[in-house]
Amino acid sequence: MWLRPHAGALPFPSAAGLRTLIANMPEVTEAKQSFRRPSTATPDGSSLLDDLRTSPVTIYPLVAVLVLVAWLPASAAFSPAIYCAAALAILLLLAVTVAQGTSAPLGGSRARAIAIAAAVTFAGWNYASIGWADDRGAAFDGANRTALYAALFALFALTSWTPRLVYLAVGLYAVGAISISVGEFVRTVGSTNPQKDFISGRLTLPAGYENASAALLLIAVLAVVVVASRPELPTLVRVLSFAVATAGVDLVILAQSRGSLLGTSLAVFVLLLLVPNRHRVLGVILAIGGCALVAAPALAHVYGASDGGFKAFDAALHHSLRMMEVSVLAAGLAALLWSLATRLLPAAPRLRTVADRVVLAFIAAALAVPLAAALVRPHTARHDIASAWHSFAHAGSPSGAGSRFSSLGSDRYDLYRVALREISNHPAAGVGSDNFAIDYLRERRTDEEPLYPHSDILRIPAQTGIIGTLLALAFAGALLAGAFRSWRSAPTATIAVLVPIVYWFAHGAFDWLWEVPGVTAPVAAWAGIAVSLRSVASAPRSLPMPVKLVAFGLALAIAVPVGADWLSTRDAERALGHWRTNPAAAVGQLDAAARLNPFSDHPDLFAATIAGRVGDRRTMKIELDRAGSRNPANWYTHLLLAVLASDRKAWSTAAAEASRAALLNPREPTIAEVSHAIRLQRPSHLEAVENVFLARAAKRVRSGVTR
Repeated sequence: MWLRPHAGALPFPSAAGLRTLIANMPEVTEAKQSFRRPSTATPDGSSLLDDLRTSPVTIYPLVAVLVLVAWLPASAAFSPAIYCAAALAILLLLAVTVAQGTSAPLGGSRARAIAIAAAVTFAGWNYASIGWADDRGAAFDGANRTALYAALFALFALTSWTPRLVYLAVGLYAVGAISISVGEFVRTVGSTNPQKDFISGRLTLPAGYENASAALLLIAVLAVVVVASRPELPTLVRVLSFAVATAGVDLVILAQSRGSLLGTSLAVFVLLLLVPNRHRVLGVILAIGGCALVAAPALAHVYGASDGGFKAFDAALHHSLRMMEVSVLAAGLAALLWSLATRLLPAAPRLRTVADRVVLAFIAAALAVPLAAALVRPHTARHDIASAWHSFAHAGSPSGAGSRFSSLGSDRYDLYRVALREISNHPAAGVGSDNFAIDYLRERRTDEEPLYPHSDILRIPAQTGIIGTLLALAFAGALLAGAFRSWRSAPTATIAVLVPIVYWFAHGAFDWLWEVPGVTAPVAAWAGIAVSLRSVASAPRSLPMPVKLVAFGLALAIAVPVGADWLSTRDAERALGHWRTNPAAAVGQLDAAARLNPFSDHPDLFAATIAGRVGDRRTMKIELDRAGSRNPANWYTHLLLAVLASDRKAWSTAAAEASRAALLNPREPTIAEVSHAIRLQRPSHLEAVENVFLARAAKRVRSGVTR
């Protein structure tokens, strides 16, 4: 049985002896069984339930994942009434986690500790910016939104995450988010007014803003792609993953988002560069993309059919839904074939290695070919760059029968111009959280009235200055360091949460994703996972009492303003819901909302509008004065005060208020009309002025979201 060894050599078994030895080795027997029948258990015998038993506090961030899914139908939690309520729930989960014991102690990872400290300090700096912001109400909302992201990051960072727990979290979110989006689209197709969920032929569901909806869906799809590539995945789960991802891509096509192309390109590049078994991931991408191509022509046609009248648009919608069903069924079939091939084809490690190298060569070629072409034909490259820049800086946004992807035209050039001026004029502290709109209305060269600069990269230095930028960079550096440590121990699971973050960063560089909690909150959660992911779960450990007291104090300090914002916004929305039946009670409720939120002028403006509608000019004047004292930079308040003064024939007061409004918004035509009437000493009709803006709001606002 044994070969005779040379002198001094170890005994070497014969072929028959090797077969006997290998057949009786428990590790190899287990590996053979695992190959035949995929299992969620690891070689040490642990499973998902074992991870949950070892780290029971993981249940709290998993509950938070359900919150992130549940708020999506409400315009992706754009309203403070939604995201502030969710923030209170997240703070409670965080407090319970700290009290029970964290599975990832702060001392275990310096990068994690720095990242949590930077996130919390950045939220505090946003609160501090209320002090110098022109619109303190907007800064208050922005700070509360930032606090939500910081709390989510801390909750997920203080939990021990294993790969199985990561796949569970991102899988729950992806299935929930895409299923809700598909359900909303099906409801829209069957409604009598499907246009309400489209802007210029682009689907706005579920976020109410087409680019944010595309980002929300792709953040979910990219994580599913990684999960679906795992060889041990059960067949039914793989079928669900393929179907969900394909449905998400179908809806992204309906959104017609150019920013999503940039984000997806960079995310896929990082994914294929860093993930193990990249040939499997590329196969999943090609399979899902191929299934989505089945419905792509019908889905793309909806954009062009938006200019063809209701019948053409409705027919295009119904056809697109039918083709979506076909593409999803094709994805399910592709997943079945994938699982069958995995079971039947023999394992070939060398072939897998070659396939991975081929994918890397493909990536290198994809990067090298454009560079080589530019070097060979530099004049053509310069011409293409110049044409693209001219399209970006001067062309308008495409719409209708053409393709949105044929031009870079938009109003972002002008938005970025103003944001860069804010950085130059307020370098240290910025203009205050979410305070872009005031400067843009004063300096704009377009007719747009955006609230945000449409660039999350420019947003930070423009609104929080050098200090906020340094805090953000400290957070980003700590996040990368923590993610690198996680990647070394659990690379595939780390990539599952890191790639959505890469996508968010690339797309958000040219859009306003930060202000949509339904898009940014899951990214904050996945960032927390990225700095706390390990291959083995760890049991909860009690934090020192001083650390607990600090954590509880910070949670309470954040809960007070967040709760006030939530109650104020909730009361205001309720008052607006019944003001026609009881206007006096609605005004009283709005006054209570104003007391809860001492910064925002919205409750006072709403109360003034209601008083004006019922003819109570005295109450309207009082409410407008209150609104003006809270936010002197709101041009609309000064315009209404000018109209009221002209009704009283107080021409000097009316002229002064109209002049202030014109300085704040010089391109507004209604201000020019009112100013002209005042110079002629001719009263303006309040109802006519208000109707102009109501009609404009009805045209621009979709699903509760304004830009």
